[in-house]
Amino acid sequence: MVELLECPLCATPVEKCRVVHVRADDRMMRCPDCGLIFANPQYDADELREIYGREFYSEEATCSSGRTVRGVRPDQRHCAVLWNAIIRRYPRLGAKGTRVLDYGCGMGHFLAHVCAQGAEGVGVEFSEVAARAAREGLGVNALAGAEETLRELEDGLFDFVSLLEVVEHLRSPRTVIDLAFRKLRKGGVVCIATPNSGSVQFLLQGCKWRNLNEVTHLAIHCRRGLRRLLTQAGFTRFKPLVFWGGSHVRGPVRRTLQMGARLLGVGNDVIATAEKP
Repeated sequence: MVELLECPLCATPVEKCRVVHVRADDRMMRCPDCGLIFANPQYDADELREIYGREFYSEEATCSSGRTVRGVRPDQRHCAVLWNAIIRRYPRLGAKGTRVLDYGCGMGHFLAHVCAQGAEGVGVEFSEVAARAAREGLGVNALAGAEETLRELEDGLFDFVSLLEVVEHLRSPRTVIDLAFRKLRKGGVVCIATPNSGSVQFLLQGCKWRNLNEVTHLAIHCRRGLRRLLTQAGFTRFKPLVFWGGSHVRGPVRRTLQMGARLLGVGNDVIATAEKP
């Protein structure tokens, strides 16, 4: 594990950061400047690869079953609702041949959906097992790797880059967002979805909040910190993305509460888009 000396987002010294939760192998610390909650110390790449192989993607994972070792089946409806919301905000992305890069594509379900709508997609996935399952099970172009694979892709090639439930897993979020900026063409759009440290659930559950206890969550952002992360990379026109549906919430009352939380920015996830000028 690697001990951090400063906040990975804004470089505030760790001496100024407050411990909010102690996990088995690390401490979750909140930065007073940018609001980021980050793990310290952090697993190195080899340790993370072993954890992902044990906790998420085993050699038995296949896209035909849609399962990981945790038995999680991706919500296909969520993929459709999210992409439709993006298209409503940026109609140009609905054109046939739109070039999409899905960083952290997992087993390729979101990438497969946008390609089925006429986009040309490329995925990059940390887990070699998941990338292979995406290729063989869904027929998408999924590359195994992390920052080095992203770096090798052509600059200025893509119209849209997605990082869905990804930035919380990154050891170097600023590096990855800088690379995403380079890969987009002028006017390109980035979309990030990530757990929200400003959520009502975190306020009510505290140290029992699931996202705080997930061992691979190395950094938990709030809307303010996410805006800062994107702005530092050069993105403009930061906009939270709010849409109905796209989750397993049942019943009109719960759905209304969910929508209200999203509108107020206190939902369990923060989803936002920004543009490359």
